[in-house]
Formats: sequence, C-alpha cells, structure tokens
Amino acid sequence: MEFRDGALRFGGRGLLFGAIVLASLLVMASVGIRAIALGDSVDSDLTALATVGDHPISRQQVDDAVLRSVSPTQLYDLRKRALDRIIDEYVVDQAAKKAGLPPDQYLQHESSASKVNEADARKFYTDHKAEIDAQVKGQTFDQIKGRIIIALQQRQAKDNRAAIIAKLRQDAHVNILMQPARVKVASEGHAWSGGKDAAVTVVEFSDFQCPYCRAAENSVKQIKAKYGDKIKFIYLDFPLGFHEHAMDAARASRCAGDQDKFWQ
Repeated sequence: MEFRDGALRFGGRGLLFGAIVLASLLVMASVGIRAIALGDSVDSDLTALATVGDHPISRQQVDDAVLRSVSPTQLYDLRKRALDRIIDEYVVDQAAKKAGLPPDQYLQHESSASKVNEADARKFYTDHKAEIDAQVKGQTFDQIKGRIIIALQQRQAKDNRAAIIAKLRQDAHVNILMQPARVKVASEGHAWSGGKDAAVTVVEFSDFQCPYCRAAENSVKQIKAKYGDKIKFIYLDFPLGFHEHAMDAARASRCAGDQDKFWQ
C-alpha cells in the first residue's frame, strides 16, 4: 500500500518486476545499416529487421537475443502473466456468452461492490495508522479520508473481480502445467524464526538503514503473527553501499547473533 501522486494505491504481493529494455536499432549510414520503420508489418520470423551491407538480421535473431538477456525467473514471470491473462480472458468470455453480455459488462455486473462509507475508511485508517502516517506526513484522517474511500472502493471491486475469475477458473478445471523457475538461496547459518521444518520459507534481503525496508517491517510482523510456525522466516543482510551505516549495522547484528540476541 502506498500514496503516490495524491492517490492511495495497494501493492506489495512480493516481488517487483523490473521493465525489460530492448536494444534500439541504430541507423548508421557510414556502415550501411538500414532499419525498418516501427509501423511496418512483420510477416514472419525470417523477416529482416535490418541489413548490414548484404547481411540481413532477422526478427528471429533479435527475439533470440532478447530471450538470452532475460533471466529464467523473469522469463517465467512474463510467461505466467501472459498465460494467466489468456486463461482469464477465455473463461470470462465463455461465461459472458452464456449470460448474453459483452465480457466487460459481465465483469462489471458480477463484481459490483457495496459502497464504502466513512466508517469503513476510519477503520482502515485506524488499523494501518503507522503505515499511512509514514506516507502522508502528518495529514489528518479528515484530510485523506476521500482518498482512502476511493482506494478501498477500487480494491473491493478488484477483489470481487478476482474472486469471480477464480471461481470461473475453478469451474473450468484450469490446470497450469508450466513449472516456475526455482533458485536455491544459500541461507544456512543466517538468523531465522518460526517453524524449523515449515513447508514455506520466507527469505528477507534487508538493509538496516533502508527506509523502505523499515516501511515493510509492519507487513513482515503481520505475516509472522498470522502464520507463526507455519512458515520459516530467514533474514539475510543486504547492506547497500550508499547507506553509510548499513554495513556497520549488519556487522553489529551478526555480533548480537553470536550472543543469541539477533532478534532482540
């Protein structure tokens, strides 16, 4: 959850995905490189996107180079998001046809949310006061209640929409066959809490001087409180070079850990 550009937005499901930057095709008359216009049609993977003298560079070559620049985890994330979008569009389209409605109208009709009132906004404000205060810098509830109401209304509609699609996917017996990329994190010997043999392990890479890490601490505490020994929580130091005291703090925490005082 965050305030940005005057609006309250919700986020933080885990990981933030960075944008993939595609290399530009350079126009260099001196070496005879020619590039097609962005609006030109591309008929096949063998279509030349550029030529160097008499040597063509095909779309397939460019696509292969792009794929090589993407990590397995990023590639999985891109494919999974595209796969989910295709599945969601299909199940919604099928349900909309049965209801005799266009897909957008079907979702809007099915995901209509009850109206959020001031009492709902105040409860949210009270429950998340520390996080909100850190972002709005001293503004009162009355000053931001309008934004909270709008954000809660949008979230409620979004949650309702997600629940509808989840039900449609369940009824359609969707079976995801694609396996996620997995990376083994060397976490042995680092401070941990929770269940030693828990089925789920959460690894936090953090910096004691990082304000964003501090802002996330409340969410971390909520996860620990909610799941207890059902998760194993591991802390890994990630001191950033531009934080003057981060490395010293990390070393101090290790010294505390040697005395069984890391979490204290």
